[in-house]
Amino acid sequence: MDNFLLSGTAVDGAQWTLHSEDTPRGPGVVLTMRTADGRQCWGTAERCTPLPSGQVIGGGWGLGAADEPATWLVKLRADVRAVVVHLSDGTREDLRVVDDPHCDDVRWAVLAHPRHLDVHRTDVNDADGEALIDAALT
Repeated sequence: MDNFLLSGTAVDGAQWTLHSEDTPRGPGVVLTMRTADGRQCWGTAERCTPLPSGQVIGGGWGLGAADEPATWLVKLRADVRAVVVHLSDGTREDLRVVDDPHCDDVRWAVLAHPRHLDVHRTDVNDADGEALIDAALT
């Protein structure tokens, strides 16, 4: 089973796509990146297992070649409704958040940004706009 979840374009024109897939390790998601000139650069996968108790946000970073954007495949708790990332150049990225079709306890988002920028702050909110605190972020 392969389900399209999200797609987007990085500042440099690279296109990313997130799919839900049944993999040999179980249900999960796969993030793929294609450069502006059409070259498939890489893919990364995460399982759709729930986050540890009390954790709001997790996931993994994808790093390809030096000329490719950095990506963060963001795993979220089910009650997360908004993720805003503030980068080191002062820009703000409002991430799109989607449900995992395999796991009711997990949602996903993707950040693709120029490699020379750092994440300075990540704001995570529930449906009421209340901040959700994650020990990993404090």
